Amino acid sequence: TVKITIGSTYDSRKWRMKVSFIDCFSPMRAPIECQQYFTGVSGFALSHNWNGFHPFNKNQESTTCFRQEVGYCNIDFTVNDDGNSPDYFDLDGNNLTGGRRSAGSCNMNFLNIQTLPANDVDNTNYFCTNHLGTMGGDTVSTRVRSVGPFFHFRFVSISGTVATQVRSSNIGYKLNWALVPCN
Repeated sequence: TVKITIGSTYDSRKWRMKVSFIDCFSPMRAPIECQQYFTGVSGFALSHNWNGFHPFNKNQESTTCFRQEVGYCNIDFTVNDDGNSPDYFDLDGNNLTGGRRSAGSCNMNFLNIQTLPANDVDNTNYFCTNHLGTMGGDTVSTRVRSVGPFFHFRFVSISGTVATQVRSSNIGYKLNWALVPCN
């Protein structure tokens, strides 16, 4: 049963809803800890509440997951560049120069991505500030490769950070993802 309460005054409203049930053992079923779940070999993922003008919600921790398709062993993440903005990755809004990569410097808002040791010069799995890159201090975003078999990243925002403010800049992320075939 779905109940929708619209208050005492309302205009004529209509909804079209589709409810689907997914079998417990279906490959389409997301793992329990995943708030977003993507299938296929490529696409993009957005931070919650992201539309280019509003920040993400404070006090959140969410996991975004990607199904490992047959024949694919890794996943690449890059910052989306659709021509409307040079960089859709900013987790602090303070215009800091260069990406940060350590747990100590990413203590407010960050992505946690399990990376490949050979691709991970800084040897940490934290990504924050305004560039997604494999080295701390990167001034442009680069490709980050993650290992399988469980493809995911975790996003954390902490109370009292810039995420509590509404800004006109892009606070959040829009990441392209693409599965990488096995060698």
